[in-house]
Amino acid sequence: MKPVRILAIATVASFGMSTAVQAADPLPPLMVDIPAVAAEPSFGWGGFYVGAGIGGAWSSFPLTEFHLSVYVGGNFAIGTSMVAGAEIYATWFTPATFPWRIGGEGRVGFLVTPSVLVYGAVGFAHYQAGNNYLTVGPGVEVVIDPALSLDFAYDYEIGLNVGATGHRVTLTLNWHLN
Repeated sequence: MKPVRILAIATVASFGMSTAVQAADPLPPLMVDIPAVAAEPSFGWGGFYVGAGIGGAWSSFPLTEFHLSVYVGGNFAIGTSMVAGAEIYATWFTPATFPWRIGGEGRVGFLVTPSVLVYGAVGFAHYQAGNNYLTVGPGVEVVIDPALSLDFAYDYEIGLNVGATGHRVTLTLNWHLN
């Protein structure tokens, strides 16, 4: 055989043998950079919020209403398990001859878990017709996102200048600005 042909066959054979030997060896560990998992942002109950609510009401009169409300409020944490705050609101409701109400409430609550607040509220509501009411009731607010909470509230309304009482329930989505 010619020396060039022998050299070519020897080269191919040695390459094939070295590949076979390498294939039998374990691969070195694959070094992959795994990104660190960022901690989920925590929710802080302190600070200001704005909200939009929807609900219904009934009273000692044969009247049922549907209402939409907007809220502005603020909370502050008391220790690690209590929250106090206040909010003002404007409500449009139907059916009614005088379709709006404004009011405000103060509230104090306890954290059942870091994301669930159970509270009691006391406030005042003024209706366009000139009727004024004291409002009292419980509520539950649940964190659904680091900046959002869902608030379910019940208010019992006691007429201050009229002999009427009422009941109001509202479901509000609050956007926390902190």
